[in-house]
Amino acid sequence: MNVERFALLVVRQYLDLPDPDAQPRDDEPEATKATVAALQAIAGGHIDLQTTNPDALDPYGRADVISLLGDVTTFSFAGRATMKRPLRMHGHLLVGFTIVKLTRKTGTGILTVYRDDSGKIAYVEGTQ
Repeated sequence: MNVERFALLVVRQYLDLPDPDAQPRDDEPEATKATVAALQAIAGGHIDLQTTNPDALDPYGRADVISLLGDVTTFSFAGRATMKRPLRMHGHLLVGFTIVKLTRKTGTGILTVYRDDSGKIAYVEGTQ
């Protein structure tokens, strides 16, 4: 098991994250659709400030995120939860998240898209 995968497992346990490899039912498909639209906009080089905080991609560079999302063929819902222990990141209080599975020609990845208490995307964390 690589270190990144192990760290993700530890974080998942600590935050009580759902398993993205399971096939969960999406109870909020419109919210998922909005999250995917925001990710697609980011892949195209645009951050919609109505839905996404400008520092949501930190510490990743914009070019890194565009590269990560650029070859995605499918964005799939993989989980959603309200955080039992809100976290503060970049000055934003993270209160919930959506897990999105990325399908590419070269494999899959996972993005955890955190929302702040205003409903905006405030932090994005990914694995390839």
